[in-house]
Amino acid sequence: MKIVRDYIVEKFIEDSDPIQDMGIGTLYKEMNFNTVKKAVDFMIEILPNILKTEKIPDDIIYPKGHSNAFNFKYFKEVAGYITLYIKINNRYPTDVFTALYRKLLRMGYPKSKIKESLNEKFTEDSDPISDMNIGMDKLIEKFIKEELKNDRSYHTSPCRLLSACAIRDKYDFVEHLVKNKKVNINGILYVPLRSCAYNKNYKMCKFLIKLEADLNGAIHTLETHITEFHQYISSEEKDNIILKNLKELREKMRV
Repeated sequence: MKIVRDYIVEKFIEDSDPIQDMGIGTLYKEMNFNTVKKAVDFMIEILPNILKTEKIPDDIIYPKGHSNAFNFKYFKEVAGYITLYIKINNRYPTDVFTALYRKLLRMGYPKSKIKESLNEKFTEDSDPISDMNIGMDKLIEKFIKEELKNDRSYHTSPCRLLSACAIRDKYDFVEHLVKNKKVNINGILYVPLRSCAYNKNYKMCKFLIKLEADLNGAIHTLETHITEFHQYISSEEKDNIILKNLKELREKMRV
């Protein structure tokens, strides 16, 4: 706990209350690191404090190749802390979340057996379509070879494959991936819904919403991202377009 201890020692003064200081002043204030590695080392030490657990939970992350990195039970606390309190050379820490996940993988997490799903069968060198191994997969495989031949992101992210199908109006593929393959329709911060909204493809957006895409969640996440981190992001203009279109869609659906 050396890194945390250094912060705590720096914080205490003769007339201060160490318990009160530790609660807010030490962990819940903005931390500025000069390297991603130092930020990740700090996060490793304070994870139990953030999550209010005795140790780092055995199931804190999903195995390599899963469509998501951190277990949903812990994602909000971990991502929220990094977003609010961690900076690298006074800039928004775009690499810390991924670097933390990779560090935990090297440390042997997840240590408990997470119930196997189709997403967990994916590996960096595997093809999720081959792993799925169902009839319509042949059609999707052909679609990948003909239309996604320059897009290899689907190898490690079924959610990006879902998004690629959605923006190309492949309704049957989308339904197949969501209903039969259990691909997370709200994965990677609502990327399928956001991708369609950017091009005002409201028909597909509504189809995604019927499949349980979270319209309000996507709007709220974008609002927070734009409001709190606009000075650090390069995609603010695009995010504002998506947010405007999502709100327009919500109003249309209310009529």
